[in-house]
Amino acid sequence: MTILLVTDQFPPRHFGGMAQHAWHLSSRLACSHRVMVAVPKALGTPAEAGRARVLPLLTMTSMRRDAETLLRLARTEGCDVVHVCTAGMAPLALSAEFPVVQRVVGNDFLRPWCGGHLPLRRLFYRIPLASVRNAFGVRERSYRRRAVLSQLAQCRMIAANSEWTAAALRREGIPPEKIGVIVGGMDCSTFQPASDRTALRRSLGIGPDDFMMVTAGNFVPKKGFDTVLRAVAQLSGHPEKLRYFAIGDGPEEQKLRALSSELGIAPLVTFTGRMNQAELTSYYQACDVYVQPSRDYTMAHNLTDVETMGRTFFEAGGCGAAVIGSRVGGIPDVIHHGENGLLIDNPDDPSELATAISLLMNESALRASLGSAGIRRAREEFSWDIVAEKFERQLVDATEAKAGV
Repeated sequence: MTILLVTDQFPPRHFGGMAQHAWHLSSRLACSHRVMVAVPKALGTPAEAGRARVLPLLTMTSMRRDAETLLRLARTEGCDVVHVCTAGMAPLALSAEFPVVQRVVGNDFLRPWCGGHLPLRRLFYRIPLASVRNAFGVRERSYRRRAVLSQLAQCRMIAANSEWTAAALRREGIPPEKIGVIVGGMDCSTFQPASDRTALRRSLGIGPDDFMMVTAGNFVPKKGFDTVLRAVAQLSGHPEKLRYFAIGDGPEEQKLRALSSELGIAPLVTFTGRMNQAELTSYYQACDVYVQPSRDYTMAHNLTDVETMGRTFFEAGGCGAAVIGSRVGGIPDVIHHGENGLLIDNPDDPSELATAISLLMNESALRASLGSAGIRRAREEFSWDIVAEKFERQLVDATEAKAGV
């Protein structure tokens, strides 16, 4: 089978979830199939992906020109199926000649960052009045969202990254029979328990009686760092020494630092800054609990920002950490309450979060059980090998449906 994969993000320029999806999926599919990956020219020299051919072809400025480029490539190379990694790029691959399997992550159609543009956009964005630029931006995003949803309805199959995303697609009128759910993935060879956890904790300055908590992500309201800090303040008198590591950076950093001082917990909190993958993995491996009470956050102009899957939960779980999240977005797809972690109902309630943390501080057997289940689910459900098999099945099904099998 000859597969054309289309993505706007790819290593080494990008390291986020979409880039990792494109790289891991293409490299695995290329072990059994002929795979080409179309990426933007602006990415420069893309990373190699095993036997897959990575082709910097897309301008990302002219949807029509890029669509023509992809159509010529698909015809010349005899493609059987096209896989598109983000909803905003669906129009680039739509043709009656080729079935399209579209991956959707929620925010790429709720507030799409790529896709069609309104005429004269460059002129409007040069206007010095911020109110005019903002109003045009809202209108353009609405236009792009309508276009993306219209194009999604024409795809052969859609792979949502969670049940939450699948439900959001159905609410937008996408036929349910087109939608499947594939959650994940993660690199289990990276995100696994430490060979010597005691030595690792010692190297990080964590004592044998310390209770270590970690949250990783951008410092934005959606992530709930402020709720964790308020929960830590309620637990600061606990007999065990509580250590909390806030990993990342972002616009809320100074506000969060000020809050930790105001709450009197600054000595218990370490703001580490952004970490590379190896450093982050060591903190996942060393911690007792990974906690992230994400919100269903409404941004300006009623735009929704929500955790549609929650990759950090299964990465930390794969390292053996018990995890605490919220019943928001796609997080319940990753955390099964009482099995591999705990879920709280209100991410704005520090008392509810403190109760969940206290339970895991006091119940080491429960903590160990949740951590073991996290490792098992990571390997059996969320690994890239498992995810690639599921996508391969969708791609095969799409080609068979095209052929009338």
